[in-house]
Amino acid sequence: MIKTKIIGVLALMAMGMALISCQPTTGGNSDKNIIDGVDYGNYPTNALITVKNDSTNNIVLFKGLPSQKNILGGIKAGSTTTLKKNSSFTTSGDFVVYVVTADDYRKNFANLSVLDGAPYTTFYAVYNDNSKNTDYIYRVSGLLGGTNKIIIDNGTKYNVELRNMGTHGDSLCFSMAGTYNKTYFVDNAAADNDGQVMLFPVFRKYDSNSKEIFDVFPKYQSGEFAGEVKSILIGFDEDNTEFQFNAADWVKGVKFAPSAAYIQITNNSDQGLNFFTGATKTAETTSTGGKVINPGNKSLLFAIPMTKISDVNYKESETVAGYRLGNKRKSDIWLFGSSDKTVTLKGGYIYSFTVSGSMEEGYLVTPDEEEVGTTVKQLKAEKYIDKEGVEHAAEYEEVEITEKVLKAVPYEF
Repeated sequence: MIKTKIIGVLALMAMGMALISCQPTTGGNSDKNIIDGVDYGNYPTNALITVKNDSTNNIVLFKGLPSQKNILGGIKAGSTTTLKKNSSFTTSGDFVVYVVTADDYRKNFANLSVLDGAPYTTFYAVYNDNSKNTDYIYRVSGLLGGTNKIIIDNGTKYNVELRNMGTHGDSLCFSMAGTYNKTYFVDNAAADNDGQVMLFPVFRKYDSNSKEIFDVFPKYQSGEFAGEVKSILIGFDEDNTEFQFNAADWVKGVKFAPSAAYIQITNNSDQGLNFFTGATKTAETTSTGGKVINPGNKSLLFAIPMTKISDVNYKESETVAGYRLGNKRKSDIWLFGSSDKTVTLKGGYIYSFTVSGSMEEGYLVTPDEEEVGTTVKQLKAEKYIDKEGVEHAAEYEEVEITEKVLKAVPYEF
């Protein structure tokens, strides 16, 4: 009888241990940043990405689909946190961040894959091995959650993001190229605007050469709004609780018209250098937070915004001067050769420069140039009157003149 009771107690203890193993670790951890086994710490000196959590939920972030091995860390409601780089990030690259609420993480701890199709949100990010990765801040919107939903089908070759109420509004939804049936709940976004959401799609692509993410907004091709960024207004009510967004309907026939030109700088000198667009002491920053172009053949790519003509339209080109490279000890390495030389940059093109030299020998900036031939009419003989008093018209000949100009390389999406 005693033996039977002992066996029964041991069986109950085994069952208890099994249940405990399927729950996140809580309590008893000496590290106050660890909650439910997730690290909520801030790591600015070993940075992966920096994220601001505008929601009222604690959130858990994953590199790709939710699983224990993919956890990046946690961020408390209303806080900004720099996540720690782990061993899976060895070189620059893009990745998708899946975000789930801490409550959903706890409830589905033993089977996180159920959150694959309906995360709290996702966003597109990049790790740059030539950047601090703290200057650019990704945001998790506070307008998500509820029951009304947007479902994205993205059969295009581009990643697509849906932003709320403008081209720089909150990111509500994201879908990788070639993915379908991604569901996002947007009650709070709708409630914030009388039950309506105005979506602005943006197609996004990572360029491994520049280590940057390029954004392009589809534009109307004709009619009253020709040239303006496309959008769609949707509403939710008792009879309309979901909206299906098909990215393929937006990419067809779309003319990608970027709002910036790009300057790529490669540093073969002996010093790390900043890039400045004038007399300002504030260095320019890339879209992923890069500021210092490190020596050793490292490169950074900087966006040069085109002037806005209207809220959604931009000039095709900008004429600029005074661009320079420098650091705290040397501040006047002129990108175009002198402080007053002007250069015209066209939106949607990349212009490349290489800097070489040292503090002792001086610095040289070499632009990537190409020869362009132009045919012009050149005076061959002036008009004259011959001995017989007959006037002869001036004679011209066509001559091809070649000159070196900055090489403009289009970025093809």
